[in-house]
Amino acid sequence: MQSLTSLMRRADPGDHLVQVIRALLDSGLIVTTRDGAGRYVELSETYGRELGIHGFDARGKMIADGVELLNADGKTITRMEHPAYVARLSGEAQRLTLGGARSAHGDEVWMVNSYMPLQRDQDGWQVLTVGVPLPRSIFNPPTSATPGAEPFQRALLDYALAVAGKRLDDAALIEALRPAVETIVDSPLSISLVMVRDGHTHVKPILRFIDADPPPPMRLTGESAMRWRSHETFYNPTMGDADVLGNRVVIEFGYPIRSYALIPIMGGCGHRVGAISMTAPVPHAMSTAQRCALEQLAHLSGPVLVAPQACPPVLPRLPETEV
Repeated sequence: MQSLTSLMRRADPGDHLVQVIRALLDSGLIVTTRDGAGRYVELSETYGRELGIHGFDARGKMIADGVELLNADGKTITRMEHPAYVARLSGEAQRLTLGGARSAHGDEVWMVNSYMPLQRDQDGWQVLTVGVPLPRSIFNPPTSATPGAEPFQRALLDYALAVAGKRLDDAALIEALRPAVETIVDSPLSISLVMVRDGHTHVKPILRFIDADPPPPMRLTGESAMRWRSHETFYNPTMGDADVLGNRVVIEFGYPIRSYALIPIMGGCGHRVGAISMTAPVPHAMSTAQRCALEQLAHLSGPVLVAPQACPPVLPRLPETEV
């Protein structure tokens, strides 16, 4: 079977098709070719890097650390259920299929690929794959979903209906969030809306069970800036007296915090526009169900919140000395 690379080598250097193929392989797309037996003939660097492939053996089987294949529902599938296998046996294109792969270390990559039969040889159809990896910032993998929020679905639905199509400032959003939060959390959790303006964090209580004033605006530096840039929920269920929150230790807030969570509220441009925070004076204060429900509240709040800027710039990386 001819590979794209072999076609480039054999073609006239001035052939426009050579430039197109080279651009395709260097574009960051996932590009692979398989022969009729399913053996890899070629793959773009992106594919190998995303899946953690170390190479191929003499039979064209990938050398990787226990890659597990996943379907669009996040369920494990066998290689015989994979769209590439279906295209190789049937000769029917499998277009724009969503799938994932999980390494032995638990890392996942999710892709939208098209598997296109080229021509049939003695073993089956040769298949060209073209696709794109999906960044976590714009795609919520099905494997990250948790059924823990089911007890709170009514509160989440009522909140979604209440804010649908609206644009709310901080104060109005807090009032809209409060009924749902009252259903989801219980004592001793305290829930707040966190906003960043002029490089300082502003904590505004939504529901508070602890008799203490919220912390004053603090400059976003060091570790807190790294947490803010992340698109993932930060949750520490067992904080100690020495743990740092921003540039202040927890005891300086006027009461000890033993559990802490920071749940991102993402704007439509893929940047964080706010956050929902949880604090509690006891360890392991928040269950999986509560965390999942608060994450869904934050997800619903992204299109609603009127942020200081429609698409805030990425925060600059700060020197370690400022931690």
